[in-house]
Amino acid sequence: MTSGTPLAYITDMKSVLIADDDLSVLALMARALPEYRITTARNGFEALALASQLSDCDLLITDYLMPMMTGDELAGRLRAARPTVKTLMISSHTAFVDTKECGTDAHLAKPFRRDELRYAVASLIGGS
Repeated sequence: MTSGTPLAYITDMKSVLIADDDLSVLALMARALPEYRITTARNGFEALALASQLSDCDLLITDYLMPMMTGDELAGRLRAARPTVKTLMISSHTAFVDTKECGTDAHLAKPFRRDELRYAVASLIGGS
């Protein structure tokens, strides 16, 4: 057996799908969550396509305002396919985001700190 990360550790990691049309924000969020299996998408349609290929998805983190499909529409479509997925809506347009109306579990206002993102994720799905 080679040294490195044990296979059990890799398979036990929680899976997070992140959708944001701002590639720098997308990259920052992915780097902030190293203890999770991260899949990134640049828009809602790409997120849905990637989600259909994932064996599991514990959390969707999505920007609210994206071209072609809003984050609440993405969350609704993903929940239709995966009813147990948790959702975290992020937006700089907080006046638009109401977690109950958007069908999401939580929201986070941009700009946010790394520790705020990590806390929100851990409170929704726990650690890896």
